Amino acid sequence: MTFRSAAGPHLLYRAGKHDEALALAMHLTASNPYEVEAQMTAALIHFRRNAVPETIEQLKACLVSRSAEWILERLRQDLLAFGRPPIRKDMGFRVGALLRSNLGPLGPALAPAQRLASHEFMNVVGTSYVRSFGGSPAFFPLFIGMGPTMLLLTEEMSAVTRRKFKENLKRVDPTRNTMLVVGGDPYYHVVGLQQAGAQRPNGPTAEDLAVMDIVAERHAGILDDAKELITGKLMLLGATPTQSDLMTPLCRRLNAQLKTLCAEKGVIFLDWWDELADPATGHLKAEYCANAYPGDIHFTLSTTRRFMELLKQDGLFGESVVPGCDYHWSHVFECTVDASEKTRIWCEPSVTPRNAFQSHKVASSHLNGLVADLLTAIAADQPDQTFLMMNVRDAYLPVALPAQVHVGCRAFTDTPDNLRVGQQVLDFYGRRDVTLGLSDDLSDLDGPGFSQVVLLIHPDTAEADEARCNAALARLRSAPSIIVGTPFPERIGALNLGQRKVNPFGISNRHIPEQWRNYTVAVVI
Repeated sequence: MTFRSAAGPHLLYRAGKHDEALALAMHLTASNPYEVEAQMTAALIHFRRNAVPETIEQLKACLVSRSAEWILERLRQDLLAFGRPPIRKDMGFRVGALLRSNLGPLGPALAPAQRLASHEFMNVVGTSYVRSFGGSPAFFPLFIGMGPTMLLLTEEMSAVTRRKFKENLKRVDPTRNTMLVVGGDPYYHVVGLQQAGAQRPNGPTAEDLAVMDIVAERHAGILDDAKELITGKLMLLGATPTQSDLMTPLCRRLNAQLKTLCAEKGVIFLDWWDELADPATGHLKAEYCANAYPGDIHFTLSTTRRFMELLKQDGLFGESVVPGCDYHWSHVFECTVDASEKTRIWCEPSVTPRNAFQSHKVASSHLNGLVADLLTAIAADQPDQTFLMMNVRDAYLPVALPAQVHVGCRAFTDTPDNLRVGQQVLDFYGRRDVTLGLSDDLSDLDGPGFSQVVLLIHPDTAEADEARCNAALARLRSAPSIIVGTPFPERIGALNLGQRKVNPFGISNRHIPEQWRNYTVAVVI
């Protein structure tokens, strides 16, 4: 009886009796908030009436007991049966955002033979220190947790930190040399002392040093897990200099213990203290400090070059790797590998949460995320759509578009380094549904057309981006739908869109860097 009652609203809806269907759905969910069939029927009715808040509310209720894949399938069935209604722009963005955030960007973890990144690189996995390794495609910098959440000061903290490493290491290329970065325990131990009002006028006590010994011991589980998962050479970066006289002996004690532990475990210990410390003060050298805030202990991005030189001296990079720091990521990537905290690729050590709104990478990621929301809503129409994307830089947009909403994505980027880095990202995310290539060879566009064509323009390479987009448009046999994302709406006419109708609308805001404030999406039909 309950099943038939729950199906009642949908039967009324299919019969065109929307008011009756909605009334019955509300009655059923009032007595049982888990009547998902009634909730989905209510969502579809609100969707067709362009009632945005009500649609999102009902879809969120469905997510309590059903997956986003189930919602996507039900939405597609409805659109195929009754057609797409004329929906408001904000409806498309909100529904797309809900689907995209719950479908997620991750595919399955890939075996080494399935990975396509072929250049030499090293995985760097750990705390926010890894952001300073982003100046070269020779590093894959995986930021798996903020300093306060990546500690080994207690058993409980240690268990969380160990789990984060293990889950993220399952997704990296295990054949690559891999560096683990922790190192925040001396800093946060001292911060804890200061917050408790504890004084250390004569330096650390025996109890403080004993804490560092215990922290070192707790690295053992992380190293054991990593050795099981990684077949390349495994490294642990030791504690590095700070701006505190009290922290220095704690770091030194920790490093001495870690060096012994690594020798026992067969792990390479990277002790870069003498390289990074000012010999006069023992503090982090000024030229290596990011100075994002007073007392900052993170490295500048330019330190990438010195790290590469040190690693190459130790034979951990081959001849193909030339030390340098001339690569710039275009976006900030986020995904949920461990439920406790997002995994990020964010190579801006001088940016903190307080000034993130000034970051061009954050702005570009936010705007491309909105584009991905819209594309997700558009792709909900049919299950067999294909996408072409131009100028994707480090592959942010194709990764942001869930694999469940299309059957394939062909994406093009502009430089060999962007291709290398973009493929690293796609491999980590497990996204073999995306094929990434260089835009100087568009020969494979001579075949069948694409369901959706996405043309991206970046503020610092606008003319070159437009030229690449026009080269792609010239080769396409058909492009039923084109979506343009550009910070220069006045230049949309530079794209060879023929006699198509262009429907532009702004999606930016005044809080982000100026060159992004006019960012516009144009739907071309």
